[in-house]
Amino acid sequence: MASRTGLPSTAVCGRPLLEVFPDTDPRKVAIIREVLEEGTPRVLSSQLHGYLLRMPARVGGGQSANMQQHVTIAPIGESDRVAGAVILIRDVTDRSVSDSATAAALMVALGDDDWRVRRAAVDALTRQPSSEAVESMLRALEKEHRDPALLNSALQVLSMLDLDVLPALERLLREDDAELRMYIALAMGEMGDPRAIPHLLSALDDPDLNVRYHVIEALGRLKAVEAVEPLAHIAESEDFFLAFPALEALRAIGDPYALERMAALLENALLRDVALEALAEAASLEVIPVLTRLLDSEASAALAVSRTLHRIWERYEDLFGEGGQISDAVSANIGPEGTRHLIGALMDSAPEDAAIVMKVLSWVRGQEAESALIRFLQERKVEVPLAEAVARLGERLTPTLLEMLDSDDSQERRVAVEALGRIGSKRAVSRLLDLLATDENVAASAADALARIGDPSAFESLFAQIGHRDPEVREAVIGALNSLGHPSMERRVKSGLVDADALVRESAVRIAGYFGFRSVRRLFLNCTEDPDENVRAAAVEHLPLVLGEEASGELRRRLSLALADDSSTVRAAAARGAALSDDPEVHLLLVPAGMDPDPWVRYYVCRSLGRTRPPGGADVLLRLAREDLWPPVRVAAAEGLAHEQSQAAVETLLDLARSPEADVAITALHALGRSQAPSAEGLLKEVARSPELRRATAAVTALRHFPTETTVDLLVRIAGGSQESSLVSTAIGSLAAMGTEEAVASLLGLAAVPALRGEIIQTLVQLGSSHAAHVGAGLADPRPLVRDAAIEVLLRMKHPLATEMGLAGLSDSDAQVRMNTIRLLSTLGSSVDRARLERLARHDSDPRVRLAASRLARKS
Repeated sequence: MASRTGLPSTAVCGRPLLEVFPDTDPRKVAIIREVLEEGTPRVLSSQLHGYLLRMPARVGGGQSANMQQHVTIAPIGESDRVAGAVILIRDVTDRSVSDSATAAALMVALGDDDWRVRRAAVDALTRQPSSEAVESMLRALEKEHRDPALLNSALQVLSMLDLDVLPALERLLREDDAELRMYIALAMGEMGDPRAIPHLLSALDDPDLNVRYHVIEALGRLKAVEAVEPLAHIAESEDFFLAFPALEALRAIGDPYALERMAALLENALLRDVALEALAEAASLEVIPVLTRLLDSEASAALAVSRTLHRIWERYEDLFGEGGQISDAVSANIGPEGTRHLIGALMDSAPEDAAIVMKVLSWVRGQEAESALIRFLQERKVEVPLAEAVARLGERLTPTLLEMLDSDDSQERRVAVEALGRIGSKRAVSRLLDLLATDENVAASAADALARIGDPSAFESLFAQIGHRDPEVREAVIGALNSLGHPSMERRVKSGLVDADALVRESAVRIAGYFGFRSVRRLFLNCTEDPDENVRAAAVEHLPLVLGEEASGELRRRLSLALADDSSTVRAAAARGAALSDDPEVHLLLVPAGMDPDPWVRYYVCRSLGRTRPPGGADVLLRLAREDLWPPVRVAAAEGLAHEQSQAAVETLLDLARSPEADVAITALHALGRSQAPSAEGLLKEVARSPELRRATAAVTALRHFPTETTVDLLVRIAGGSQESSLVSTAIGSLAAMGTEEAVASLLGLAAVPALRGEIIQTLVQLGSSHAAHVGAGLADPRPLVRDAAIEVLLRMKHPLATEMGLAGLSDSDAQVRMNTIRLLSTLGSSVDRARLERLARHDSDPRVRLAASRLARKS
């Protein structure tokens, strides 16, 4: 810097920055102050900011223009405060100059008529954005935004760039052209940068109606809690062009403060449906009385209100595991007229809607609701799931269901059978046994229902069906018998093992293997030589479970013979059975079986070798993984190599991970993750950035086994920047699986991204209270959204220590955080000192907080 500026270090050290560089852009100075105040690092790219401190550049050997700088501003910590900042400046002038050669061509390509050309240009710009291209895109937005192809492509690039384009967009949001402002608002919403919220809030007063419409949409997309008040005013204005998007935005934001305002809009028939959707997403217990009053007063609203109540129940159940609070509140608040309106809606609704109304009606106590549910079922509306009615009515529903068994409709009979199984009614056993023996359409369902009921009197009738010709029925019957565990089972199995019917013998073998009956050994061994290959296969596979370790010699002999059987079905069963033994000498039999000519046998050999890992097994897996012509075998071999630590195994998996066959490559990626081989981390990171979603997802999943700082950083970038929601969720899941302090802190940091907040909170709650201390560290984060997320996670953990930490939200410096803490305490029924709430109710600076604290204090 001394050589470029001509200023010796002795003349600079100790002096204020602005005294040395007085022409520094005030906006960039503000960014430095932001780092000092919030403790959050910032990066200024040359593409958008050019430079931080003006100094001449050297290009082509002579001095010219200004140095293009890549700047990193990072806070310096001292105890629990920011003591200063370090600014790293990298000269990227040469790279910036070389970028100009392609910028013009890429901009032309963005407006090409062929979508494939535009897609290629977008990909190129997002991979390696140049300052000239970014500036050209901003000029395009300003001057050529009426060209739809160029406009859409430019917006797509800007929304995906890992660059700070917000200052430039904020300037364009103030331009005179209303159409330009509209597209800039759209871009700000797509970018997902919460720093755009203050600029968008100012634009709510834009003179152009279309601009305001897109500003409202953008605020909803950003989940801008700060926008709730003005959006609620717009929704109440009955300017329908803006009221609808305002309600949609409030629904997306999901803030409870707007609930009372939205509830008032239920009186407006034009806005009611949108208001109900918004209330559903807000998912507050406090809206239940409002909704039940609407149910009581208007029959025409019954279906829409049922959908809202059902959605609130779902969200409460998903978020807090407290869906019962919603059903109890509905039951406590609904009146007789509301119940009758629900009954009318149930009888008149289409099947998909009737299922929702049935659920809501099942919450209502009283004979009238129960009778309506039974009457509904008697009218054969069986296309509606019966789970809610079954849970509500239980045994009282049995007579109706038994009547339904006489229906000519097999689907109706099947629904009734399944419901009787859920109820567990022994009154249904004889009818179910009749259906098992006579009605092939519902026989399998009848066997499953009998298994649920568990009545020993069904044993003999069930056993009589173990030779049923339908494999699905046979499977269900075996499962039912296994669940009964009847005292006569061993005696009946002995007779089954020598039955003339091969299907009976096969089923008897499987039951004997399940229970491990030692008294049937001789008969069981005979079955390993049965003339029917399916009987032999079943016996061979279950042989280790019946013989036990004390007969290991006989087990080895029989499995050795089975691995040489003429039937590939038997050989495959032997390969599976070998893995059930604990005898290392049995496992050795798998090594030569890797040469079997049948691909399915080799497949099961690989699976078993991966579980047992005998000497020489790794060599078989390596050979098959590299050379086998059948992809499923290579997949199984790759899975088997996951726990092999040899260099050869890792190198083979690295090769397979680059295979053009997706299934093989994906399996290898997962195996590399489980291997935790240090040499795998680099490839996994590379593939995690792949445009091929399945491979990228596999790599991101595998990276959970490498909790390094650089891996955590990569997963955070993917979670915060990927356009693929499934990949985002996978990255979040991998960070959670790491469970380290750094990973948890990174997850909490992502909660500052509004679109990720709900998923992040749910993921952290599922980690459990053992991570409460890591989550609690987020209470010191300078960002209110992160502190708010940490508090919600801690309170939802429902652990005394976590709850105590979460109560810190009542004294948070941000009013919205305090407000949300009170809401959560109310929702979760957490214990809180009433005197503390009363102090908040009297002295808090925010009227919303005072009101909410007062309400909760009265409940406490």
